[in-house]
Amino acid sequence: MKKKNILVQLIIAILIIVLGFIVMKVLAGHKKPIKKTRPPETVTLVKTMNISTGPQQILISGEGIVKPLKEIQIVPQVSGKVMFVSPDLVNGGEFNKGDILIRIDPSDYKLSVTLARARVKTAESNLMLSKESAAAAKDEWNLHNSGNSEKSDEPSDLVLKKPQLLAAEAALEAEKANHEKSKLYLERTIIKAPFKGRVSMETIDTGQFLLTGQPVASIYSIETAEIIIPIEVEKLEWFHVPGFTEGTSPGASAVIQTSIAGKNMKWNG
Repeated sequence: MKKKNILVQLIIAILIIVLGFIVMKVLAGHKKPIKKTRPPETVTLVKTMNISTGPQQILISGEGIVKPLKEIQIVPQVSGKVMFVSPDLVNGGEFNKGDILIRIDPSDYKLSVTLARARVKTAESNLMLSKESAAAAKDEWNLHNSGNSEKSDEPSDLVLKKPQLLAAEAALEAEKANHEKSKLYLERTIIKAPFKGRVSMETIDTGQFLLTGQPVASIYSIETAEIIIPIEVEKLEWFHVPGFTEGTSPGASAVIQTSIAGKNMKWNG
């Protein structure tokens, strides 16, 4: 009896498996095939614009320190007592080209000019006397040798006093040069500004005695300045520097900007 029950259960199990397999086949036959689709292509969004070729202005910026192009020391070329100092010759003072900055006592130099002028007059007088003496010597020689055929046709330079004449001419030239030198020294007692500028340093006052070659002030020009700006090597190709790069144009232009006392300033360079 047990064997019969086991056989029945086995048959039922086999039928269930077969039935399940048949149902699965039926369902698989009615299933719709999956359609293969391609994923949408990724498109990058871009903005387009019309362009045209041609020369363009390249702007290159940099920073530097403004320095005066001319900066000199005032050094007297003559010595003497200071009679006048310009009120503008103070630290930060401004002056114009040709302004008198310093006057040195000219008394001694005026006397030197007067004495030199007198020596010129004396030398001129000596030259005239030498010329007259040379002419008289020649006349005397002619008088004594007019009827003597054995004598030479021409007198010697010593007889005609030519060495004395040359010495008198040289003395006159020397006194004239000394006169011009004394006038030059007198002119140097007045020191004028060589350009429009400002004072950066001064150590002078009225009554002070100055020595030749003694620095008394430093001044600089405000007419022209220079700015040294470091530029990257790769940017140098955009610059035209006359004499260093090709071309005949005057060179790259520059605009200088700065802020002074809260105000924005701009210059063309």
